[in-house]
Amino acid sequence: MKNEGNYKIALTREAAVPQKAIVGEVLPEKKAFKCEILLDDALVAKYEMSEVFATLLPFSPPRTPEYKIIISADFLKKLQRQDANAFFKLYREIGHIHHRDLLPKEHGEETPAPKNGEPAEADLAADRFAMSYMGFALAVDGLKAIKKEREQLYEAAACSETKEQRKMAVEEIEKRLLILCEEACGE
Repeated sequence: MKNEGNYKIALTREAAVPQKAIVGEVLPEKKAFKCEILLDDALVAKYEMSEVFATLLPFSPPRTPEYKIIISADFLKKLQRQDANAFFKLYREIGHIHHRDLLPKEHGEETPAPKNGEPAEADLAADRFAMSYMGFALAVDGLKAIKKEREQLYEAAACSETKEQRKMAVEEIEKRLLILCEEACGE
């Protein structure tokens, strides 16, 4: 599978970085967007993300979209150690940016919500994007690591509604793994 676009990641090597600091950036070959990587444990916790998420800053077209990928301090350490699972997650976020998943839909278009436990096309596309950079084996390992995190969240869930949502999240990741494997075998 060929890389979908040419993106480089610049990341600080500093060990002690203050919260809310810009610790890196995503450098697209074509200047289609700007994307900084920001260290902010509080934001990651506030939005109940495990370690990383991407967001689009408010903008007025036709200005170049500006994104932030928000990461935790622990996630930064994993990236600095060249942890493949962390890079898989980071490339998935870049994949969402690449596929314009965070931009407002034009003409009132809405992305259909996935059925219970079914993978969203945007997540599958982000998985494929990350796999184009990491390769099949590391992508599978990355998804398995995400699944393990979700299983731990499922076990820790206190109320039945949250537990059911987290169970569906685990099932959805299992289906994404199966789809990637089927696609890789079909190539």
